[in-house]
Amino acid sequence: HSLGNIRWRTNPYDPLISLEGLPIEKQDDTLTLLLDADFDTVFRRWSKGHRAAVKQAQRAGIHIRLADSIDDWRAYYAAYEDSMARWGEDTHSGYGWRLFETLFMRQSDHIRLGLALYENRIVAGALCFYAPQHVAYWHGAALADYFSMRPVNLLLYEVIKHACETGYRWFDFNPSGELEGVKAFKKSFGTQSLPSVVVDTQNGWQKSLVTLTQALKQVLK
Repeated sequence: HSLGNIRWRTNPYDPLISLEGLPIEKQDDTLTLLLDADFDTVFRRWSKGHRAAVKQAQRAGIHIRLADSIDDWRAYYAAYEDSMARWGEDTHSGYGWRLFETLFMRQSDHIRLGLALYENRIVAGALCFYAPQHVAYWHGAALADYFSMRPVNLLLYEVIKHACETGYRWFDFNPSGELEGVKAFKKSFGTQSLPSVVVDTQNGWQKSLVTLTQALKQVLK
């Protein structure tokens, strides 16, 4: 194939992309929130449960701010490790600390880690990447002991509000895989589905190597 041996997910916001003749490995979509009005209007489109959860978090004393130090990022990573343990996994099957450290070290305006705190303890976070017109909610984690305070709802409220007020057109929740509960959570923000398929031009031996590598990771965990 003229594209070589690559595997990528198509950009649902690219008006010039064409999938004609490309080897589609997986049909998928992403759930995205159109920021086509003032934030109050966007917020009213959320489900009643989400709106109530935001007020609940505010009453509970949850505070939102951006990460601004390596210690903030380490605390967020600890929340991620807590989440992985809750899911019955470990960080060998997810993302290692080195990735998050690298993102912090870039000191980029296009990378923002929002944090939810309770009594100065970081209890949840949302890691977002910023493109010219859309914000991608790439990664999130939270401590289970604080779920009842609804920190994630307030965190997303503040992140989406900022995106809306600073001129972004879309807030992208990213694909949900096969997790129907996660997809339902995203849909309740008033999102819409946009196609985001996976294209794979790798040859047979490369696909086999990837499969073998993944199997070895599971054995060596």
